[in-house]
Amino acid sequence: KYIYRYAAITYVGGGFTGKLQNILEPAAYYKPIVIGSKNKRFPEAPILQQLGLLEMIDYDEKELRLAIKALSNREKRQKAEKKVKNYFLSKRNAAKVIVKGIKE
Repeated sequence: KYIYRYAAITYVGGGFTGKLQNILEPAAYYKPIVIGSKNKRFPEAPILQQLGLLEMIDYDEKELRLAIKALSNREKRQKAEKKVKNYFLSKRNAAKVIVKGIKE
């Protein structure tokens, strides 16, 4: 999980089989992410896509190239990184809310 901090763009496997690996690890470093389109187990995938940090593709080399090109745009990537950082900061009290709910 720590290697993601050195990446320019990340590809997270398992998205073509429905067994997507953890996408929060590269997102925690605000790294652009490419995944396959079978990712229903990860509700954060569409959120990260909407924020501009994630591209979903079907198993197609052309789509992969287009996704990498889209995520390689420095200005777009910096805007997405800022949005994701703000999103994560807005959720930082989630654990407290969950623990409070469990105690009640």
